Order: sequence, then C-alpha cells, then structure tokens
Amino acid sequence: MKRFLEAPLRYLRLRSEAGRLIWLQDVFATLALVAIVTAPFVLVGKANFIHKDGFVDKIGSFSSVLTGFYVAGLVAVATFPRQKNGLDAVINFGKIKLSTNDGWEFLTRREYICSLFGYLSTISLCLTVFSIISIIITSSLPNFSFVKFELLSYTVSIDRKFIRLIVMISVNIPICHLAVSTFRGLYYLIDRMYAQSPTIKSKMDE
Repeated sequence: MKRFLEAPLRYLRLRSEAGRLIWLQDVFATLALVAIVTAPFVLVGKANFIHKDGFVDKIGSFSSVLTGFYVAGLVAVATFPRQKNGLDAVINFGKIKLSTNDGWEFLTRREYICSLFGYLSTISLCLTVFSIISIIITSSLPNFSFVKFELLSYTVSIDRKFIRLIVMISVNIPICHLAVSTFRGLYYLIDRMYAQSPTIKSKMDE
C-alpha cells in the first residue's frame, strides 16, 4: 500500500547529481507565477475566484482534460520500444538520481519522464477533485466580513479579504507548480529526450 501511494509522487524524491531536489529548481518560477495569477483577484476585489463559474471552477475543468493528456503521454513513453542508446540509457548530462535501499539509482530518460508525467497526472486529478468539492462547499457558505474567535481570553477578528488572500495563494501554488512542471516536461519531450552526446569520429569511420 505504501508503494502504491508513493509511486505517483516519486518525482518529488528525485535529485540532481549534486543532491538537490529536482522540484526545488522550479520554486522561484512557481512563486513568480503565483504572484501574477493572484494579482488580478487582489486588484479586482469582486472577481470570482472560488465560487461557481469562477477561476477554480474553470481550472478544475481544464485540469480534468490535462489529466487525460498526462496519462496518454505516460502510456506513450512507457510503451516506446526499448532503445539501448536512447530512452533506456542512463542520463549522462544532468544526471538524475533516486535514493533506494541499495544506495543511489541513476535514472534513464524513460524513468525520468514516467516519474514526471505520473506526478503531473496525480496533481491534475487532485486539482479536479478539489475544484468540485470547493464549489459544493462555497455555494452553501454565508457571506461574511469578519471571522471572530477567542484566543487566550481575547477576541480576535480576521478580515474576510485577508482570508481570501490566503486561500487564493494556497490554491494558486499547486496550480502554478503544475503549469511550470508541465513546461519542464514539454521542454524535455521536445528538446532533451533524444539528445545525443557529441562524438568524435575518425577518418576510418568516414
């Protein structure tokens, strides 16, 4: 059961040759995109973010389509014919490794792509389910200006705008991370998957 739950998220455990987690390379790009996506909803206070027909609702519909795309890409890469010097060769430039019980395992291009698209499939599916649940819940919530609660005998009031901002940032982080990781996957499929290291040929080879 543990492996069943860990397999889709194995991408989060992948490290570069220097030992840095792969997904951390996208943190700054993700946060920058979060700021860009969140800004319009902060500037336009009445913009529909999480209610029906709002941003989260539309993203949920879009991510449901993306889930099929990711699964199709995963199946395609996983079923490509075996290639000793292609997909099934260990990555030489920009090595990627995974910690195992026997030490470090260096991944092939096929293993890396499968890990990435398996992760993207999982995140997009979770976003789809989250959007459905959020619409059901928010449609039954009453409107409010402040949230009040007692903390150490003091009454604390939190502005609705602050709560809305926290919710928007929390939701936009996985959405933007999905977008950035998708561009990483597309870049690898387009440019790096079949890239070959340059070799020096002798005159005899010619």
